[in-house]
Amino acid sequence: MFRIGEFSKLAMVSVRMLRHYDEIGLLTPDTVDPYTGYRYYSASQLAVIGRIQLLKEMGISLSQITKMLELLDQPQKLESFLQMRHLELQQQQQQLSCQLSLVQSAIERLRKEQTMKQFHVEKKTFPQMKVAYLRKVLPTYADEYQLWAQMNHAFQLLGPGKKMFENKCAMAVFFDEGFREQDVDVEIRVQLSDDFVIDQPPVNEVCFGLLPPVTAATVMLNGSYDQIGHVYEEIAQWVEEHHFQMQGPMFNIYHVSPAMDPNPDNWVTEVCVPLKAE
Repeated sequence: MFRIGEFSKLAMVSVRMLRHYDEIGLLTPDTVDPYTGYRYYSASQLAVIGRIQLLKEMGISLSQITKMLELLDQPQKLESFLQMRHLELQQQQQQLSCQLSLVQSAIERLRKEQTMKQFHVEKKTFPQMKVAYLRKVLPTYADEYQLWAQMNHAFQLLGPGKKMFENKCAMAVFFDEGFREQDVDVEIRVQLSDDFVIDQPPVNEVCFGLLPPVTAATVMLNGSYDQIGHVYEEIAQWVEEHHFQMQGPMFNIYHVSPAMDPNPDNWVTEVCVPLKAE
């Protein structure tokens, strides 16, 4: 038998922690002298301490460890508990990875701010054009690709010679009154050739029509969409300075989209904020 100080050295756990384990019922001494109150531990309890320390290193709380030690003779339940902890750690790892990426982006943005060239805002009027369009409520903005896949299939059904991106304008329009985290109202449009007959029924839910002219404040964004906040800031300042008013849904024109080039550095997006007619 070993006194608490001796056991502390062998277990590499402080005396204070051993007393705390005793108080919460996690690891009680093998015997306690009724006259002196000295705690005595056995050599076999070193294995228990080893398990406790291992579980602590896994990030498992002492209250959970107490329950797990009761399952040592039930390996299936113990494995199930560890599998749950494994899943929790995977989820935490994904969250941390996302947070690390955001922090790294913020660091890089801060380093560039002093020399970063401001985005150039331009007032532009887009002429009337024939378009194919498809509008749906999507789970999130990131699900816009679903519309493009459906639009692409529609052009395949139209037959050879009807290519979707043949020197034409492709855009996404966002109809929600404000920003939404889910259930977003999005329409995609593709400019059609002048000889395209728009007076025909929908194909794969894709409709055809004539888009009226629209005037907008625009910025050409080169690169990934993580700069979009700065773009909107520049447009907002420009709109205020020139005493314009926003009117109608904002839209993006994809000159080089993710579907055309998977490298974000090569993306070219024209961000457009419609303006009220003067």
